[in-house]
Amino acid sequence: MKAFATEVSLVADGDFKLYQVKWVDSHGKERETVARGHNMQSALSTVIRQKTADKIKSVPLFAWILIYFLVMSGFTYSILYATVPIVALLLGFAGLLGTAYSFVQRYFRYTE
Repeated sequence: MKAFATEVSLVADGDFKLYQVKWVDSHGKERETVARGHNMQSALSTVIRQKTADKIKSVPLFAWILIYFLVMSGFTYSILYATVPIVALLLGFAGLLGTAYSFVQRYFRYTE
């Protein structure tokens, strides 16, 4: 089952409107969230992004540290011991793309 909104009401008006959103998650549990945005669509998108952010925050810190050390170890190994540092180039390119994607998502979040 997909998550869906059952009721949305405007709480505060201004540059960023504040909405009270009542919605049902994918497990059938009713939830109530306060979301802000330029319009109702951006507020509902904020609710969806918050679900994703909560999933990422639920990953333990040691897992992020382990992933960081594995990536850095692979990067260092490819630079020191590889004749053609293709892994270093790929990791650098992936980091650059990730940074650019993150910048675009943050900068254009509330623009129409």
